[in-house]
Amino acid sequence: MNTFTSFDGIRIAYHDEGEGPAVILLHGGYLDGLGQFGEFERILPLAEKRQEMFRQVFGRALPLPNPPL
Repeated sequence: MNTFTSFDGIRIAYHDEGEGPAVILLHGGYLDGLGQFGEFERILPLAEKRQEMFRQVFGRALPLPNPPL
């Protein structure tokens, strides 16, 4: 498994295989694998902070997740 460090210091693992155009599959949007579990009110401030970081770096950002019903 290959890894690289993203602009915010997070180490990201990836697998490169085959030929042709690259396909990137993202999980969790602004949250890591463990950060997405728990009460939505606890998760929302972290997601908002990361959304703002994306706006500053990329000029735009994904929408925030909707609260569960």
